Amino acid sequence: MAAPVLRPCEPWPYEACCDELGTADPVLLASIQTAATEALWALSARRFGLCTHRVRPCRQRCMPLQFAHFSPLHLAGWDAWAPMAVRCGCGPNNCGCTTICQLALPGPVAGITEVVLDGVILDPSAYRVDEFRYLVRIDGECWPACQDFNAESDQPGTWEVTFTQGRPVPNLGERAMGALMCELIKLCVRDASCVLPRNVANITRQGVTINFRGTDSTNALIEFIPEIALFLRVYNPSGLVTQSRIYRADAPPYGRRVGT
Repeated sequence: MAAPVLRPCEPWPYEACCDELGTADPVLLASIQTAATEALWALSARRFGLCTHRVRPCRQRCMPLQFAHFSPLHLAGWDAWAPMAVRCGCGPNNCGCTTICQLALPGPVAGITEVVLDGVILDPSAYRVDEFRYLVRIDGECWPACQDFNAESDQPGTWEVTFTQGRPVPNLGERAMGALMCELIKLCVRDASCVLPRNVANITRQGVTINFRGTDSTNALIEFIPEIALFLRVYNPSGLVTQSRIYRADAPPYGRRVGT
């Protein structure tokens, strides 16, 4: 089994803005869409696009004792502080003073496809998603604390969550996709109209000599296609390579991903 490749899970949608996209060979069009997706996904700090995951959840510990509520107790005439058994919530969400049965998924969660318990699909009215991350049980029951990982997920004693993770591509991203796909497909289609790059400094027509301003290929691409320039300047003005993340080394696992 090969290692996973860091790339978008699925091609981005696009708005067609040239005739070549409507008449192109389907295989070529799919290849161009994939290439444009990889380019804009990387240039926009890898923050857009949806991925579907299937996970077999693992048990998570409740709130550590040091975060429990403390209250003064009178012990043999001495005032002392001692931890009480009362804990507001269980898990990463400690709002309120009631225990919440929830599973923390890697967010942002765009939607839950299905939850399977003991091989049976759970009714969606039995749960909800809070803060684009927490899968909360609301039917009076709680998520299983353990499961049999030796059995398939359609067997008793197991449970599985299928969910969509990520942020949908914004409208500006779809327009940038269409513009980039038009230019990429023109490189493969004969007699296609060509747009003159906007970073051209001078042209020698009979000698077919074209000089460009600057050498940065990324900046040239932004200047070349206005739709891409607008998209990147709105959603990645600082030119980040990837979105910021915070990792906690001792965080408990949320589950084991199923498949590859």
